Amino acid sequence: MLTAAVLAQGVVFSVHSGLVLARADTRNLTREWLVANVPAGSRIVAEPVSPDEWARERRPGTSTGANGYRWRKYPGLLSRISPSGALLAHGFHVVSIENYERTLSPALIDYYESHGYCTVISGSTQSGRAFADPRQAPLAVAYYGELQRRGEAVFRASPYARGKGPVAFGFDWSFDYYPLAYRRPGPTMIVYRLHGGRCGR
Repeated sequence: MLTAAVLAQGVVFSVHSGLVLARADTRNLTREWLVANVPAGSRIVAEPVSPDEWARERRPGTSTGANGYRWRKYPGLLSRISPSGALLAHGFHVVSIENYERTLSPALIDYYESHGYCTVISGSTQSGRAFADPRQAPLAVAYYGELQRRGEAVFRASPYARGKGPVAFGFDWSFDYYPLAYRRPGPTMIVYRLHGGRCGR
């Protein structure tokens, strides 16, 4: 009986994972929404939660930006934030994807608005890292709070079944979808619209 129960558990989770992976990824759902609602050539901020190809134009002959990009994407791995959280007076420095949270600060919201980056796409595989241990990334936690306060959430795509989740952050569970709360692959995706500065025009 015990052996049968253990085997049954494995079958349940294997079938569940297969069903989840067969459904549309939240990142693809988000991209479809952006294509329908954010004009090509617009400036956007997209956290590094998907391959760079995600922002490229997929139809031949219809790209509007440099290197075939559909939108003008903010360079998220170039940090313009000082250790205090203020914007650097000059230049920026390159960071790895593992240190992305250390590029974030509430001061960035003003920068986005003043430079016309009016659409901000956030994914829980990045924001979850900050909230998993807020003491390690206080400026990132403050950034997400400011983004929620000043941005209008215009689209959400959740990987969870109705009434389920969220699952506690963990990289493994963000990609293997072992918990039964998952219904589709991908992080929780939120698209924010900013309205200040050049975004209010």
